[in-house]
Amino acid sequence: MSNREGRPRLFLANPDGSYVVRLTKDDDLPSERGPACSRDGKLVAFFGSHGKGSDLYIINSNGSGLRRLTEGAAANMEPSWSPDAKRLAFMSNREGGFNIHLINADGTGLSRLTDSKGLDTDPSWSPDGKRIAYSSKRDLERGIYVMSLEGQVVTRLTEGGEDETNPAWSPDGKRIAFVSRRDGNLEIYVMNADGSDQTRLTDDPAADGNPAWSPDGKRIAFARGDERTRDFDIYIIDADGGEATRITDDPAVDVSPCWIRGP
Repeated sequence: MSNREGRPRLFLANPDGSYVVRLTKDDDLPSERGPACSRDGKLVAFFGSHGKGSDLYIINSNGSGLRRLTEGAAANMEPSWSPDAKRLAFMSNREGGFNIHLINADGTGLSRLTDSKGLDTDPSWSPDGKRIAYSSKRDLERGIYVMSLEGQVVTRLTEGGEDETNPAWSPDGKRIAFVSRRDGNLEIYVMNADGSDQTRLTDDPAADGNPAWSPDGKRIAFARGDERTRDFDIYIIDADGGEATRITDDPAVDVSPCWIRGP
């Protein structure tokens, strides 16, 4: 997502930063945020704001077939695809506070998965389709949790207590990347799916966020920038660490990457 055209819009780029092209063509949408790519690379879900609310949309990865899934005054945000691309998990405040919800890809079957008085956000569907990781402030501190698809079994994975958000499952389901301020700055961390072996992946004075695994699980794309000026760009780093490579270089806000598997 980038606001290089004035409003937040979705763009495509090669992993080397070449071929930057806008994905969406509908200028009537006030904004396009939080893209999520389906596992097969054929679909992109996102949310578009309208007044105080926002709705979910789906578009084919070639830019065709835009359709709207939700409609109303609520804020429906941060979609995450099921592995079979038949459903989406997302956060919504349609019942008051923000909770995790599910909806079919055709807009039917809306249901609420969590019922917390805290703040449940950033859902991420596991590759086996059985669990959803998410960020929650239900225990006063904002940590990373994982729950069964029915929402009956909830396990807290992190105890850092410092803005821990944006969980993202690796394609093999063995690891989860997330964002934390536990060491004084927003950095990308990686842990095993059971919460063990929590390791910092990035180490930079800038703020790092929005981790997204490559389809082969070898790299992680993320946003890096200045929290004050909101000048962010997209970077890629090996999943085991190392030097990050800058993909975009624009004074606009470039954030929330997701990978589309090529043919």
